[in-house]
Amino acid sequence: MAKRFFDKYRNTLDETGRTYCERMMKAANHIASLAENINVFIRIKETPLAVERVDLKEIFRTIREEFSSPLGASRVNWIEHDSPQVFNADKEGLLRVLRNLVDNALKYGGEGLSRIDVGCKEAGGFYTLWVGDNGVGFGDEDASKYFQLFVRGRSDRNTEGQDSAWRS
Repeated sequence: MAKRFFDKYRNTLDETGRTYCERMMKAANHIASLAENINVFIRIKETPLAVERVDLKEIFRTIREEFSSPLGASRVNWIEHDSPQVFNADKEGLLRVLRNLVDNALKYGGEGLSRIDVGCKEAGGFYTLWVGDNGVGFGDEDASKYFQLFVRGRSDRNTEGQDSAWRS
């Protein structure tokens, strides 16, 4: 609705008015995005695990297809390592986590990003899935900061998502 209003009155506003309206729309979109992220977090915490047999090759194929456009546009190679085929897991939760990791690799990998590796290893009846890339990365001293809820390590106005720096 705000965009329609802005589009309708854009030509009657001076440059300062247009700038303020653009900032307000951007802030409103940012607030809506944060609210949606909070709602997703709440839904995830309230949703019970639905453990079922999952085919990892199918999971990887789904993720690869969903990200085919940005992978192709950025010329990033998708590399799947040999992994166990089928095991018990929460399929939707697994998809959610892998989507987030691949999305982050594409967003924050930097200009040198040329590959994203995915795989899984089994040891003692437990499975460890991983997503790796050859992007810019981060140091061990910053690792714990990146895994806090709604935190980004550096502000990048060209990257979608939260705009703040470290939250202590």
